[in-house]
Amino acid sequence: MKKNTLAALILTTLAAGQLASLQAHAAGQLNVWEDIKKSAGIKTAVSDFEKQYNVKVNLQEMPYAQQLEKLRLDGPAGIGPDVLVIPNDQLGGAVVQGLLSPLSVDQAKQDAFTPASINAFRMDNALYGIPKAVETLVLIYNKDLIDKPLDSLQAWLDYSKTQREQNKYGLLAKFDQIYYSWGAIGPMGGYIFAKNDSGGFNPQQVGLNTPGAVEAVTFLKKFYAEKVFPAGILGDNGLNAIDSLFYREKSGGGDQRPLGLPAV
Repeated sequence: MKKNTLAALILTTLAAGQLASLQAHAAGQLNVWEDIKKSAGIKTAVSDFEKQYNVKVNLQEMPYAQQLEKLRLDGPAGIGPDVLVIPNDQLGGAVVQGLLSPLSVDQAKQDAFTPASINAFRMDNALYGIPKAVETLVLIYNKDLIDKPLDSLQAWLDYSKTQREQNKYGLLAKFDQIYYSWGAIGPMGGYIFAKNDSGGFNPQQVGLNTPGAVEAVTFLKKFYAEKVFPAGILGDNGLNAIDSLFYREKSGGGDQRPLGLPAV
């Protein structure tokens, strides 16, 4: 999942995903689906929520990527959850299928989140979820090879050329996948879909060929054309190649997702 922003609705102190606390009061209990091996992280929130609202919380672990599919089956039977966790890129289909209801959340609480994270759960100006966790890219660098991160892609390209003269590498990144190259494309004026008048997206207007987007991709291609990237980092196994070169001190820096961070 290349835009893996995980999310759920937060009801007071309880990390959650859908429906309002009024339903919990009416039923006297709240059924919550949490990701596998993640329920320990919200036990205190669950306890606080139960005390504050005098509601029993039934917590069940389930792989978050499968929760929406199970909701399609369990919801009509009346045994689905009140609260679930879904990736934001599953939101559109869930809303169209009538599986989620819009939320009413105070603006002050919405303002506590970054615009990118909260807007990932909007559709046609309606809010359907609140972020629970947000994933982003980080640059890991080897202090034995470079004192501090460089301040521009041009500087990294120049450094990488110097490293290649010593049979080493400078920056290594998965620029062949848009998830990793978006840090250059987006700031230079690229976008996936334009917004429409209702706050949603217009799939008929794609912004990957704007002058800024073309300029960004043209520059990123230099890392390949000037052979400062090894061929082995292309494709699905590229991250493993980057890790291997980095840990063997053949690379000064690597662009990584949080899931790929080393245990240090």
